[in-house]
Amino acid sequence: MAAARDSGTFRVLGRYGKLLVVLRVCSVRWRAYRCGKVFLKETTVRSGGRRYTYVQLVEGYRDERGRVRQRVVANLGRKEKLKASGELDRLAAAFTRLDPPRVGTRRRCGALALVAHYLQRLGLCEAVDRALPTHGRAQLSHGEVVCALVANRLCDPRPLYDMRGWADEQGAHPLLGTPAALLNDDRLGRALDALAGSVDEVKGALCLRALERFGCEPRRLHWDFTSVAVYGAHRGSALIRFGHSSDKRGHLRQAKLGQAVSEDGVALYHRSENGARNETAVVCRALEDLKAALGRSDFLLCGDTALVSEANLRALITDRISFLAPLPASWGYQQRYLDELSPERLAPIDYVSERQRRLEPERRPRDRGAELAWPLRLEDGSEVALRALIVHSSEEQAAIRKSRARSIERAEQKLERVQRGLGGRHYPDVKAVERKLAQILQGTPGRFIGTETGERDGKPTLSFQRDQDAITAAERLDGIYCLITNLAAQDADAAALLAHFKEQERVERGHRTLKGPLRVRPLFVQNDDRIIALLAVCCFALMIYTLIERDARHHYPDGLPALGERRTGPATARTIFHMLEDTALVHRSDGPTIEPPTPARDLYQRLTA
Repeated sequence: MAAARDSGTFRVLGRYGKLLVVLRVCSVRWRAYRCGKVFLKETTVRSGGRRYTYVQLVEGYRDERGRVRQRVVANLGRKEKLKASGELDRLAAAFTRLDPPRVGTRRRCGALALVAHYLQRLGLCEAVDRALPTHGRAQLSHGEVVCALVANRLCDPRPLYDMRGWADEQGAHPLLGTPAALLNDDRLGRALDALAGSVDEVKGALCLRALERFGCEPRRLHWDFTSVAVYGAHRGSALIRFGHSSDKRGHLRQAKLGQAVSEDGVALYHRSENGARNETAVVCRALEDLKAALGRSDFLLCGDTALVSEANLRALITDRISFLAPLPASWGYQQRYLDELSPERLAPIDYVSERQRRLEPERRPRDRGAELAWPLRLEDGSEVALRALIVHSSEEQAAIRKSRARSIERAEQKLERVQRGLGGRHYPDVKAVERKLAQILQGTPGRFIGTETGERDGKPTLSFQRDQDAITAAERLDGIYCLITNLAAQDADAAALLAHFKEQERVERGHRTLKGPLRVRPLFVQNDDRIIALLAVCCFALMIYTLIERDARHHYPDGLPALGERRTGPATARTIFHMLEDTALVHRSDGPTIEPPTPARDLYQRLTA
């Protein structure tokens, strides 16, 4: 290498791909020489008619006369061998990690500092790295990449190609330990590919960590499916299929996502399914995974009508899992109510929601109910009697009647417009009129409006009237629904069952969070593995989101200032993130410092204590 120094053919390093990006912003300051810097150069040596290029670490300094001089600190090796072995990429990663911002640099990091604390407390990076150990030339572990993706979903959701820009803006390196320069979309894609094969292991580990490290005790779990619509052809996909949307938007290309949320609102478990799959058919498999993740089965499972099928109820009873769900109308509970009960036989249920407690007693909705025994035959031929709680809700009764009256009124207005246009260019004959009637009378109006068409003097005729008998019969069942459970009466009375069922909105709130603040859509990925992994990332983010909210409600039982209003409201994660929006990350000589806004300082200190 002495010959290399004698050649004097130094050129600034500039053709090493990722390393070039690093060298634009990276310099390692040398404490012994305040005016000096250590940097990389390449040296070309001619030997035997061939050219060899070496990479060297060079220090610039000033001699006694103040003249700039350079000396080789270390010879790193031949460029070709470094690049072939992956050492050059690892060197670039090392320089990126060692590049601290200058003292005095101030960045607006928002809620990222709080999110980083909860990621470390949950141990997400450790759980992913244990399931997906990295080998070879990896500059970032899969756990570091997944943590960055989760933090981005929580703080400022971006597509994969813009992750590096977000990480650079909000200071992901000092807070997450993940250099922005290494978060290219290719590395993110590889992490998603790896995560897809071990999603079950990772989500099981995170579920147990949430129970152990945050003290969650899931005595009750709320289960529900939602749909995640996608755009694009997705040809050949086994996951993305046409199916009925949970958002009541017709049939769309979609995947289905099941969520299990604890009674205190923490999202503990999720499951991705085919977009056309019947939700009822996959409940048993989901429950097996859920039991394995929790390591227990002594909890009450609350769900919607998709939970209820004879096969599912038998499986739950066999596994000794308590359940509570509304019966589908197809099970015939309405007829049993008409045959065996009456409004006079329904007893008041002592239940008032938190929202209704603010109302005057005479304005509060009333719930009444009565229990029936519901027989269910098991696989061994024996029969078990389940509890069926028939409930009449005055609030739901009023809502149904209002909706029915509105639907009938709108249909009548459309029918009147058709009457005025009879014989015109839109309704020249009876067939055209009947086609329009089929459109108008779809759903509710068709049950309560009778129509008659005919023809007179070559012109179609139309008459209609309300079917008052049908309306009266429907009003007898307004506000009636049925809850079925295998809980014993001494474990939960009617009021407790109704209170548990009303908490089902916790899991629905989690769905809204996924599709709102966390922006699970649109999915900027195409193949099934990456879609499954990105859905998992969003669900991990939801777990962090709900854990933050749970802790905040513990510290602030009386609530926090509501967004944009001069009053307090429940402590929500959305409010917390808004309060921390102007949090700054300041780089000082003794290390980075977090400076939350003055109104949020106490909040930040309590949540990170």
